[in-house]
Amino acid sequence: MGLARTRLPNRELVDEYIDAVYTWVDGRDPEFQEQLGRYRTRTSRKSHGHGAARFHDNDELRFSLRSLELFAPWIRTVHIVTNGQVPSWIDRSHPRLSLTRHEDLFPDRHLLPVFNSWAIEWQLFRIPGLSRRFLYLNDDFFLGRPVAPSDFMAPGGGCRILVENFDMLSRAAARHDTDRALAFTEDMLNTRFGFRSPRKKIAHAPRLLDREILEDLHRLWPKEIQRTTAQRFRDPESVSLETLYAYYLLECTERQGHHLQTVATGTPECYTFVMLGSPLWRAWKRLLGIVCRRPKFFCLNDDTHNASRAVRALIRMGARAALKALYRRPSSFEAKRT
Repeated sequence: MGLARTRLPNRELVDEYIDAVYTWVDGRDPEFQEQLGRYRTRTSRKSHGHGAARFHDNDELRFSLRSLELFAPWIRTVHIVTNGQVPSWIDRSHPRLSLTRHEDLFPDRHLLPVFNSWAIEWQLFRIPGLSRRFLYLNDDFFLGRPVAPSDFMAPGGGCRILVENFDMLSRAAARHDTDRALAFTEDMLNTRFGFRSPRKKIAHAPRLLDREILEDLHRLWPKEIQRTTAQRFRDPESVSLETLYAYYLLECTERQGHHLQTVATGTPECYTFVMLGSPLWRAWKRLLGIVCRRPKFFCLNDDTHNASRAVRALIRMGARAALKALYRRPSSFEAKRT
């Protein structure tokens, strides 16, 4: 499992070690909530990305790991990046599991604690022992069917990137900090490579990253990336790693030999993004669709911050039930019950 030149069930060969990396936080932890509240009150401008719902843990990581082990057995080591928290159910002694703290990645520890996922993502290439190329997943990303390295690698050793069938918003049209940050990142690309807006939005799905290319991006845009690293919360001038990484490979003439392919998301059987929010019936209908179709890649995004407490609880209960239906068997990363 994960060994070079391992033959998969579909007879495809894995030619290198590939690790998986997750970022995770338990928003229910009292110490985390205290920190979040303390630093959020110091922020003069309220942000769409500052709310507690963004950090809610509905046990997604447990089920995402089940999907990874079931459908991507070629992964070598799973690295989980946290603020020091450890999932209570995880088997810390697992030989293919590594836990990494934010303080082990950020060169300047005065920037911690950090609640900006983009700031954290820009430090992932520093994970000790990480494979050169690695699969990066948020804990709300799931695999619904078997995947192979060829789902992420283009012929010739390049990358395959899933894109949405709609464009990123311009700065003028963006309302939330997340969309403004995507527009800011696109402006960076336009400045370096010429005006090519609008570009397609990158899909919320697992993506293959290369440590050496991440280091190149740090060298090319040092001020912008350092400013993002120093932002505790998402900001309109945060740099989106997924956007900059994909379009740098696609548009940089020096990287044309990298053979990047952008792949349209296509049918719902390939990729589905589910925004879980009100009304309740619509959220449950979407969850039922996931269970029935089992798309190869899907994301369950918690957008219940505007829902009532009762509706929020029912939506999250439905999401957990859907994941249990899809992934009944515990993974080897879960501690054995005593």
